[in-house]
Amino acid sequence: LLATDDSWFRPVALHFGPDGCLYVVDWYNAIISHNEVPRSDPRRDKVRSRVWRIRHESMKRATPVDLTRVASNELVAHLDAASTWEARAAWHQLVDRGAKELVPELRRVLDDSKARPETRILALWSLESLGGLTEGPLHHATLGDPSLEREAVRASVASPNKIRLAHHLMGWPTPRTRRVRFEMIEAFGATMRNDHGGLLELFVVSQPPRFGDTSDDRYVEFERSLIRVAFEKNVPSLWASTAWPDAMGDEHALDEGRALFALALGGVEGAKLLTALRPLTTRSLTTDELALLAAHVELPEVRTTVETLLADPKRRERVIDELLARGRDFDATPIAALVVSALEASLVEGANDARKDRLIRATSTWRLEPLVAAVEALASDPTEPLARRSKALSALMEHGKQRAELCAELARAALPGEELQRSAALALAALKNDEAARLLFETWRSFSPVLKRSALDELSSNDSGARVLLAALERDDVDARELDAELVERLRKVGAGSHALAKLDAELARRATPTLACFGGNDDGLDTDLTLAPPFTLEAWVELAEPITNADGILGRAGSADFNFADRRFRFYGGPRLGDLAIAKRALEPETWSHVAATCDATGAIVLYLNAEADAHGACPLDASFAGLDVARTSPDEGTRGRIAELRVWKRAKSALEIGNDFRRRTDALESRGESSSRSTDRRCSTPSRRASSTSASRAPARSRRAAATPRRAATCSRARASSATRSRTKARS
Repeated sequence: LLATDDSWFRPVALHFGPDGCLYVVDWYNAIISHNEVPRSDPRRDKVRSRVWRIRHESMKRATPVDLTRVASNELVAHLDAASTWEARAAWHQLVDRGAKELVPELRRVLDDSKARPETRILALWSLESLGGLTEGPLHHATLGDPSLEREAVRASVASPNKIRLAHHLMGWPTPRTRRVRFEMIEAFGATMRNDHGGLLELFVVSQPPRFGDTSDDRYVEFERSLIRVAFEKNVPSLWASTAWPDAMGDEHALDEGRALFALALGGVEGAKLLTALRPLTTRSLTTDELALLAAHVELPEVRTTVETLLADPKRRERVIDELLARGRDFDATPIAALVVSALEASLVEGANDARKDRLIRATSTWRLEPLVAAVEALASDPTEPLARRSKALSALMEHGKQRAELCAELARAALPGEELQRSAALALAALKNDEAARLLFETWRSFSPVLKRSALDELSSNDSGARVLLAALERDDVDARELDAELVERLRKVGAGSHALAKLDAELARRATPTLACFGGNDDGLDTDLTLAPPFTLEAWVELAEPITNADGILGRAGSADFNFADRRFRFYGGPRLGDLAIAKRALEPETWSHVAATCDATGAIVLYLNAEADAHGACPLDASFAGLDVARTSPDEGTRGRIAELRVWKRAKSALEIGNDFRRRTDALESRGESSSRSTDRRCSTPSRRASSTSASRAPARSRRAAATPRRAATCSRARASSATRSRTKARS
């Protein structure tokens, strides 16, 4: 339809005009509307745009009719115009002019079975607005077109004999299309407040609920919702009148309509009405019906009904599933004893998978204390699937009934990274006692860094748990290197004078690593104003908070290039003109020190490394130059959340072997061999800057999969300019 090689083309809206042509609104801007580029960028044109007109080559140029200049007696003819715009403009003119003298002619158009349905609908709308609509034309307005039938039903609301008219129009209660049926339900509901005749009609038309997911099921459920809404809007006036008992007692009224009225009524009276209806014994009850009964189980007749439902082997499981679908929004307290008996009876009949899962879910959702023993048996059973044992353990945690031995057994049985392992570890930590802590740290090595942090946070979340963690530290059950500054501060509150804390402080001082800590602010970072051009190498150690996004980065400038972590993957973004130059395949682990590097050689070949392994390749134009780059800055409005250490830039592309050596390098080994100064001679910049280097991180990045320690003597950065404003914004944690 429309194609262009103009990269500024930005189609944002399509409209057909009065001349029959298609009009395309073109925003026409060099920058796509996202946050990679600041909104203050001068290339954002906020004044000009373009509009394209498209017509088929066979179309003749047409001048739209100016309906404001057409005589009133000619407007009716324009209702039949081929152009939708022209026909509707004629309708608006008839109404705006109040042309009541044309009512007889409009009635003839509405009554003309040979006229187009679209034209007859416009005539009907005009008559409505002009007050000229009577029953006569409506009686003839339904010659097989669903759209015209629907509009006739809607218009019939104003008729004093609307119900008789509706029967005549549609053969109610079985009209030919669902759309017409929906319109009739809404029409009856709209007039029920002043005329209760529609109440019986809705009682007659109500269908049983559908529990499937076919299109027909969804249509029926939507229709039931329309009827219920109509009842709910009119309950006060209906309840105060004799209309509802008359309708309820009518021989043509269906129990399904009565049930919907009981739900709309609600409360004790609604529960009483519902209990007396036949659907309770002939079909499955809906969630709303069950909830209404359960809320008033103190009524003898209601309690008898609920007991009957839960005692029936063919119906009780469906009843419980329907109530569970409401989750904790449903208060099961009044029927807790009945539900417990029903679930126990189901297990006696046969403990299949569905019944076991239902037992666990009900115990967790409704806090059913009598079933805790049965759930613990499932969690302890080694023949049960690990997924079910994990759910059972979570249910026990809801009650605070998890046993330390069971949690430890499940933690050992689970594979690293499985949900069961996470549930078991957090369950152990939540117990906050010495035995649970001992079992927790026995399986500690198989936990991921994120799980370790979560378990430590849970264990130390209150003073008693912090004392348990401190005792474990005294026994050397936990490696002090797993504790960060925040956790250490929690321990200080409960362990003043602790030998373990003193030892930990000494260890932290010995292995301190300068880091730059950023907390997500747009201004977090260092004003280094670096310029990169091929060839170069950029590398750093990073520990980023979850979630990791393209707002997290190690070097960049808004509107220009940046080295960020889009969707947890290291990425070299070349700016709006060049776009993505390389994106890593592997994702970073949050809260874990990782080594990243980007090299670009003299031919423009790019290699991205993650933990010394080449992970992605790309290409950069040889004439590219990326200026004004600042440490930890990225293009989005938010900033980096995490820590950066040992960020270095070289004027050459380092080899894979050199990247690997940097990944494995240790500070003390370098200094003992006198290599520190020789290694830094070709560095373009060494960061963290003087500001960041003056403080120490609480957790030194460890060897291998964790960061190598920072050299104690950092090379100076010739272009780094850590301004006082930047220093006040950039924080470092001790």
